[in-house]
Amino acid sequence: MFSPSLNMNTGDWSVGVAGYWFENGAVAHPVSEVTVAGNLLDIFARLRCGADVDTRGSLEIASLIVDDLAIGGV
Repeated sequence: MFSPSLNMNTGDWSVGVAGYWFENGAVAHPVSEVTVAGNLLDIFARLRCGADVDTRGSLEIASLIVDDLAIGGV
């Protein structure tokens, strides 16, 4: 994640990201210079816990999934 932006009055949030594009649960291809945006209240309301658990460190935590975010630059 790079260059996050937050409007404290409205809760509108956006951030540039680089990573991997997933299709049908599998990595399809790498992406860069992609913008993800949404409203923080809406984002927190749509947070879901993933079914995977990462046990490599001292904390065991699952992925967090957010339904219906705006994605640009793909």
